[in-house]
Formats: sequence, structure tokens, C-alpha cells
Amino acid sequence: MTISDRLVVAMPALYRPELLATTFWSFDRGLFSGFSRRTLVLNVDPLGVDASLLPTKKSEILALAHQYFDEVIARFTEKPSFSLAVQWIWQQAIQKETFFLYLEDDWILNRPVPVQRALDLLTQPGVASLRLQRQRNLHAIDSPIFSLNPVFFNSTFIAQALPHFQKDLDPEKQFSVPPLSEALSDWHHLVVPNDPGGWVSDIGVHWRKSHGLRKVWVNGRSAWEPVHTNVLSLLKNKLLLASKLFLYRWRVLFYGLFS
Repeated sequence: MTISDRLVVAMPALYRPELLATTFWSFDRGLFSGFSRRTLVLNVDPLGVDASLLPTKKSEILALAHQYFDEVIARFTEKPSFSLAVQWIWQQAIQKETFFLYLEDDWILNRPVPVQRALDLLTQPGVASLRLQRQRNLHAIDSPIFSLNPVFFNSTFIAQALPHFQKDLDPEKQFSVPPLSEALSDWHHLVVPNDPGGWVSDIGVHWRKSHGLRKVWVNGRSAWEPVHTNVLSLLKNKLLLASKLFLYRWRVLFYGLFS
């Protein structure tokens, strides 16, 4: 099985270009640049942002997308639904290439990915996914866990999953229970090996705190709810988010120099 020189990225996102700019920047340095052609499938849900800001943020998001991708397939929804967003981007991505990268808009790539090594692992028979670990992973390549950390997916695996996909349940957790766990039992998952400290970092939690939100689970679905906090605490978390984004960029530059 061969893999094209085109990278397809399937991304569910929110109206937060301040995060997306760093996500794209870090992944471009350590992964996107390994492919001569790039397609982005993007679903943006209106959540956690004032409606008056949506047009400006939409323009900023599209400008960022076209800065890093040759082709952009974008949908801006009126009502947020993570499950529907994931279903839609997967449906588009599997029509484009044999494999695609699932990437949410609040991750940082800490160091360059060995692209050829990753492609070689993806072409092994029965490999459903190849994940970039948040925690260090020096030993095992096989993983018993289905995860929506930044991950390469075999499009055949996703095509087999979609008929059983339940739009009212969390996309990640439903893969560990029937009917998906039974329908996909012949597939296995891998992680990108030989990482000394974690391929990726999650910056979404910092963003939620800076907006006075927290994630909760209700009947198998994730949801956000406001947290009662004062103005001073919100300001502190906004400053913390800005400093984290700054420090993450310096870390990416540092690892890039010594990789």
C-alpha cells in the first residue's frame, strides 16, 4: 500500500484563532512540511465566544487555513455539536486519501515527527491509527487505546466505523463499547515510538480556564458549563494562557534546533 504526498488534516475547531495560529505553526514546522500538498477539512462550531465576534474570527480562521493549506474545505455551523463535527470531517477526509491526520485546534507539536517512519507504520496490515502521545512513550508501539489525541487514521477503518457511529455520544468513548468495539475488533492501534518526553501538548484546558469554562460529562456526552469565578481570576488565566503559548513556541524552536 502506498501513501500519497498529500496530507489531509481533519479538524474540529472553535472560534479561537489565537490557539489555531500556534497549532498550525508548530505542526507546520514538525509535520506539515514533510508533504508537498496539503488539504484541510475544517468544521468550526460557535461555542465559548460572543456572537458579535464571529465574523471577525471567521475571517482570521480562514486566513490562517489558507496560509498553511493548498485546499481548504470549511464548514461553519450554527449550533455546536462535537459528534456531528467529527462525523462530517471524517466523511470528507476518507474521500480524499488513504490516510489522514485528525487534529483538534488546541494542540502543540513539541518536536519534529519522523514522517517516513510514521508512514511505514501506517502501511502495516490492520493498523487503524498511529497516535502522537502526550505522555512519553519509550517502549511500546502497540496501544490498546483508541484516542483522539493528534492521530493518523486509516481511512478504511473510519469508513468501517461510520455506519455504527452514534451522533448523540462522545466520539472517542463510544469506540470502547459496542457496537463499534465489536465491529472494529480486527484493527489495532499504534503510537509513534521513541519519544523522550511527549510529542504533543494540550492547550485547551488553559483556554477554557481563561474563559471561565469547564468540561463535564452528561449521559455519555461532553459539555461545557460556566464556572463561577471573579474578574481577577479570569484575567490571571488569560495572562497564563498568553504566557503558555509564548513558552510553547520557544520549546518547539528549541527541540527543532536539536532534533
